[in-house]
Order: sequence, then structure tokens, then C-alpha cells
Amino acid sequence: MRVLVAMDSFKESMTSYEAGMAVKKGIEMVNPCVDVIVKCMADGGEGTLSAIGSSVDICIEKELVKGPLLEEIYAEYGIYGDAAFIEIAKICGIELIEKAKRNPLNTTSYGVGQVIKKVLDKGCRKIYIGLGSSATNDCGIGMLSALGVGFYENNSKIQYPAGKDLEKINKIIIENEKYLNMINNCDITTLSDVDNPLTGVNGCSLVFAPQKGADNKMACAMDNWIKSYSEKVTEFLKYDFTCEPGAGAAGGLGFALMAFCNGKVSSGAKAIIELEKLEEDIKNADIVIVGEGCMDGQTKHGKTPYAVATLAKKHGKKVIAIAGVIKSYDEIRKSGCFDASFSILSEILEKNVYLEKSYSIKSLENLSRELFMLIL
Repeated sequence: MRVLVAMDSFKESMTSYEAGMAVKKGIEMVNPCVDVIVKCMADGGEGTLSAIGSSVDICIEKELVKGPLLEEIYAEYGIYGDAAFIEIAKICGIELIEKAKRNPLNTTSYGVGQVIKKVLDKGCRKIYIGLGSSATNDCGIGMLSALGVGFYENNSKIQYPAGKDLEKINKIIIENEKYLNMINNCDITTLSDVDNPLTGVNGCSLVFAPQKGADNKMACAMDNWIKSYSEKVTEFLKYDFTCEPGAGAAGGLGFALMAFCNGKVSSGAKAIIELEKLEEDIKNADIVIVGEGCMDGQTKHGKTPYAVATLAKKHGKKVIAIAGVIKSYDEIRKSGCFDASFSILSEILEKNVYLEKSYSIKSLENLSRELFMLIL
């Protein structure tokens, strides 16, 4: 039997590689002769740079930039010829902030703009930006500020704009055209793990801001601020990007990259699948195992497990999903792509999904072992 394990990371618990190897170990406890192939996967969120690096010989470089709370951090990015690969999770990611300090009012994407400037100065003219796992909900104003866009409250310029500053903006001025002109002569591709619009019930604030520390009142307020801000951008640019699929990615960074940087939105999961040449591995497998930290109604909107499972079903393969927690088995079944789904934790314990790494790995090993006791 040949088993393909194509797991995404379990956020704040396991990397894609660690999750895949835990499943492999569990299977081999039952029968060491099973041919288990492990592939590192990502969809634009954390682990994207590692997944790309497993298929492309990129050179990893570091840049000192502003982190999500304006602290100085060294952010990694990849270079391959004239192409740059940027993972925003390494610049303004949720994992960079301890839980007690997570608050999308205070976080900024400024460092993303700093890294973009650096790769442009290095001569890169193809830029791939992984949008996912951000701590921000600033609609990209931090990034744009670093690239030369001025945001004003009346006649007072907002320095290092963050989420809370969206309420104040009443004037937008292009103050330095150098990098924006360079960007518009580049090929900018965003690798997104969601297809959400910018605002409304499916927008970045109401869907994702609560995961970043917002309560319901804050999320509703930020949605209103972003609606007001996006109207100003639409008036400024004479085009409305708010309803474009992926505009709500990474707290509105998708919107900013489309509107000001001519960015093209693509599925991060599909891009990684192509880079990994995963379809050939799927064709040769008997069973495909997918998973990530949490699977729910959002899974079918650009997440890795759904993208891999869809491709596997195209080739008539059995697909098993293993997650840290599954919020709704009904939603997973409705997709029609998973033959069976299992979680390490009960849905009741959903808030404790980010477990200590050694416990998570051991739990995944044990679950995989017990599952394959039935299969083998």
C-alpha cells in the first residue's frame, strides 16, 4: 500500500513536516512496510516559505523590519533569480505576538512594505506574497505607508498606521511614487488561503478579526471603519475592489495589493500543489491523508485540505482528513471530498486547540496508528 500524507501545519502546535511525520510514524507502528510519502504543504499562511523551499532552491535572506507591534524583528524571505517569495506570517503573523497582547487595533502590516522595498531594490520583478496567519486587520495601510502612501487625519499625517487608524483617515496622498511605480512594472501574485471579500458578513473583520483578539463590538466597528476607508480608496482610484475574491485576505492586505500594487490573487494551496507536483504523487497513492489544525466551514474556501482532497477525488482516491479539531462534521461531509474525518480533540475543547507541541505530535501519532489498525 502507498499512502500520501499532505498535511498543512497545525497553527502554533506543529509544522507541516512535523504533522506529516507524526502520521507516518503512526502508520509505520502498525506496518513498517507501508510506503508513506510525506509532502510539506501550505496555502499562503504559516509554512508557505518552507513548502516552497522544499520544491524550489530558494535562497533564504533576512531583513530587519517592524513587526506587527512595531518591534524590530528579522523577517525571512526567499529569492530565486528575479523572483521573491514573501510570507507575511514571518513579518506580521499571529504567532509573533503572545496571546495576551493580540489586538487587531494595535497591529500593523508596515513591515510587509519594508520587505517589498528590499526585494525591489534587489532587482526582483516577480513577487509572490503568501497571505495568511496575519495578526493584522489594518487593510494594508501599514504596508502602503512604508511604500510611500500618506494617510492623514485632517492635515496630520498618521505615522506607522495600524488597525485603529482606519477610523481616522480622511485623506490619502501618494507622497513617494518610486516604489509604487516599480511595483506596477512587476508581476505581483498573492497566494491566498481564503476567498473572502473585504467587508460584510464574510469580510475580514467579522470573520477573522475575532481570531486575532477582537471581541464582537470591535469586529463590527472595524468592519464599519474599513467600509468607510474603502469608499475613500474607491473614490481615489476610480475602481472598487472591495468585493473581489481574496480582498479580505490577511486583514485586507489582499485589497491593498490589488488596489495599489496591481496584485493578482491566486489560490495559495493550488500554487503549492503545482510546485510540489503533487498530482503525480496522488495518482500513485492508494490513500491520501490531509489535515490542519482546525477544519470548519472555511475549509472549502481556499484551505489546503480541501484543495488536495478535490484533486485526489478527481483521480478516484480515498481521502482521510485528520485535524486538531473539527468544528462541524456536517460542513466537512457536505464538501463531498472526504471519505472520513477525525480530530485529535473534541469539538468541545476547540479553544484549547493550540496544544503543547509534544502532546500534539504524540496524539497525532496515536490517532494515525489506531486508524490504520482498521485499514491494514
